[in-house]
Amino acid sequence: MSVSGYIEHIDTEQVRGWAWDSTSPGFPLQIEVRIGVVLIAQASADRFREDLRESGIGNGCHEFVIKINDLTRDPVDFGHLVCVAKGPSGIQELPRTAEAMAKAANPAKPSSPTSKGIRFGIQRPIFILGAARSGTTAMAGALTHGAKIAGHGEGHILGLIPKFHSALHEYYEANGEEVGRKTTISTVPPLYFREQINGMFRSLMASVYPQERWLDKTPSVTMVEAIPYLLTVWPNAQFIFMMRSGIDNVLSRQRKFATTSFESSCRDWAHVMEQWIKFRKFCGKQAIEIDQ
Repeated sequence: MSVSGYIEHIDTEQVRGWAWDSTSPGFPLQIEVRIGVVLIAQASADRFREDLRESGIGNGCHEFVIKINDLTRDPVDFGHLVCVAKGPSGIQELPRTAEAMAKAANPAKPSSPTSKGIRFGIQRPIFILGAARSGTTAMAGALTHGAKIAGHGEGHILGLIPKFHSALHEYYEANGEEVGRKTTISTVPPLYFREQINGMFRSLMASVYPQERWLDKTPSVTMVEAIPYLLTVWPNAQFIFMMRSGIDNVLSRQRKFATTSFESSCRDWAHVMEQWIKFRKFCGKQAIEIDQ
């Protein structure tokens, strides 16, 4: 069967995973969520994920995120929930990853609103992006002190996500000959490790912020370039990009960071803006720009 994919996550609000048809790599498969024979939700597997693209899963636009909380008032029977992928070459029931299987065996129930993020794995982070001295601190302060959204003054940890994925990609590229032989590595696709990396960061941030809503403020080009990876780990993420004119930004940098050269300040501002123009398309309606 040319249709492949997995159910990667199940909770009382959504079902998430990926599916594609290798004979029609550009065709988005239709995914149906069923309890027994009863259809409760459906959607297309057409969301982009960088890890899928890097693993050779078509163009990477094969993730599905299907909300189920608004479509049924009855408790979801995780044990009998199935996802069926329909495409040009046929119909295939999708298997579950270990995480999804564990969720089906032990569906958690929230005991309090603050435990919701950890128990269900539901996280709706807000990423505040932009160049340094573009107003990211003011925005983070407004959300943490005014809106009472959890967050630290600075993040600087999630930029590791693309570095992990890049190291994995380079390792498999360097061992390409071994992948093609009868070796252990040939039986373990890189997507297995990509899912583990994403799960590790998802669990890490759920332990730091048990709340459903939290924010990360890391004003750097690295975080802008990480947008596709952030959306892979947190499909419900939202992004606030803080803009400031180049002249005002560089003047502010020169006042605050006296040891930073004028040329370096200009290059950093230009690089952040250039990468935002490149990567904001991945955010769709999940991002807003705020100009100082």
